[in-house]
Amino acid sequence: MQPTFVVLTDLSSAAQVALAYTARLAELINGRLVLLHVYQDPLLAPETVMVAAPATLSSRQEVMTELMQRTRHLTVPAEAEMSV
Repeated sequence: MQPTFVVLTDLSSAAQVALAYTARLAELINGRLVLLHVYQDPLLAPETVMVAAPATLSSRQEVMTELMQRTRHLTVPAEAEMSV
C-alpha cells in the first residue's frame, strides 16, 4: 500500500516550503501527494463579501492552474484538488 500525504495549501510561500518538505518525505518512503486548496465560496457566506480580503488569485481556474503547476515540479506522484 502506497502512503498518501495530504498537503493543505493557501498558495503562500510557507505552504510551498511545507509542500517541498512533504514531497521529500514521500519520496523517501515511496509515497504520493494530494495537494489540497480549500476556499470559502462567497455565495455560501455572504458576510465575507463585506470584509476586505487580501489580494488573491481571482478565479477557481487560476487557483487550479497554480496547483497543477506546483504538482508538476514534484518528484513523486501527485494530484491537485480544490474544495469548498
